[in-house]
Amino acid sequence: MKLLVLGISVLLTAVTTSQATNCTAEFCNVIDCMRLERSQCKGVFIVNGGVCGCCNACYEAIEPGQPCQRLDLSSPPTAVCKSGYFCDNGICRPYLG
Repeated sequence: MKLLVLGISVLLTAVTTSQATNCTAEFCNVIDCMRLERSQCKGVFIVNGGVCGCCNACYEAIEPGQPCQRLDLSSPPTAVCKSGYFCDNGICRPYLG
């Protein structure tokens, strides 16, 4: 269940980002991704979590109980809820179960 909620969150982020960036099938072929590995990330690492799902991404981790609502939906997020938490009505809350 936790992975499902995380997957949905990442998908919604990718869809929002792709609509704002106008992602096409060829977009990932021309973008030059920075080589980013999990060990280099001090926050939340998401495979293919960058613009249009082309590149790996590292986001600042938002602590539990802190605001997590994005105000600018036209660009990718700069921070996401810490692992084990999800954004619920604008606040990072723990997964149940």
